[in-house]
Amino acid sequence: MLVIFHCQASGWYPDPSVSWVVSGTTVDRGDYNTSSLQDPKGLFNSTSVLQIKAETKKGNVRILESDQSVQEGMLVIFHCQASGWYPDPSVSWVVNGTTVDRGDYNTSSLQDPNGLFSSTSVLQMKAETSTMVECWASVSAARAHQSSSLKLTVVAPNTPQDYTVVIAVIVSVCTIILLAVLILVLYYRKKVTSKRIHLTFLLKVPFKTLLQVIKPMKREVKAVLAIN
Repeated sequence: MLVIFHCQASGWYPDPSVSWVVSGTTVDRGDYNTSSLQDPKGLFNSTSVLQIKAETKKGNVRILESDQSVQEGMLVIFHCQASGWYPDPSVSWVVNGTTVDRGDYNTSSLQDPNGLFSSTSVLQMKAETSTMVECWASVSAARAHQSSSLKLTVVAPNTPQDYTVVIAVIVSVCTIILLAVLILVLYYRKKVTSKRIHLTFLLKVPFKTLLQVIKPMKREVKAVLAIN
């Protein structure tokens, strides 16, 4: 790429000597043109034009994330970093072989003290199908391009398990156990109540009546013992 620079030196006397220095090296006079004009006051104004061919610097590009496996419908974010380029690289994204619209991602660039550019691009997308995600960085020269890629695997979302049958079984078992306990409690209470009624009846019988019942039984027992 051809780059043109203009330098103007005005208000000098005598006519100034104009020179160029690129990367610490003085440029040969034959590589630039200088012209001077003297104004009515006798001062010189010089203009110098330098044309140089800027070498294209192909840097590196990489997607910061690695291969991912996500659920369908999730929002995924990818970061692409292109560093050490000159001039400022053009960063683009390719998903499943299709170039992503520039409005769907954001790219910012910074130039370091050495004049090289570093660009960062952020892509957000909804995971719908498994695909390849690529990030491309390039400059005007046809051969100056690099790419980085990763594999995005999309899996079906986890469906919540239906616990209706399990809950129904648990409720049924608990109901049966509760009924069994209730029957046992009622049976026990009935038995205890019956014993209490019998004891209460005995306590209410007069003592003389009990003796009248017991005496004949006592005589019978003695007669049986005498026979033996």
